Amino acid sequence: MVFDWDQIITLKGDAGPYLQYTCVRCKSILEKAGTGKKEIKELDDEERKIVKRMVQFKEVVESGAETFSPNIIAEYAFKLAKEFNYFYDTCPILKNKKREAITEAALIILTHCLHLLTISVPDRM
Repeated sequence: MVFDWDQIITLKGDAGPYLQYTCVRCKSILEKAGTGKKEIKELDDEERKIVKRMVQFKEVVESGAETFSPNIIAEYAFKLAKEFNYFYDTCPILKNKKREAITEAALIILTHCLHLLTISVPDRM
């Protein structure tokens, strides 16, 4: 195995900073969105895809804990982060309470994943 700082601190691919960046992006969106009631009702295809991934969180954590395999949680977090970033790029989020709620849920789940992996979640990057 070769130690490479550029690969460790990259914001792309399967690296901790990529997950941290996704959390920071979610926080930024939610700051811009402000407060207010957010609810999820009918979902379009892109929304359904990311919500379906988020629903798997409990099962993933239980599996990782039962088998002492934090990599299961890490893999799940990367998949969710990639799906959220695609969601962000393809679906306008601001002023859409349903998508703001999805963003908030993604932030909560990714934050829990990072905490379980002992990775901090910064406020800014």
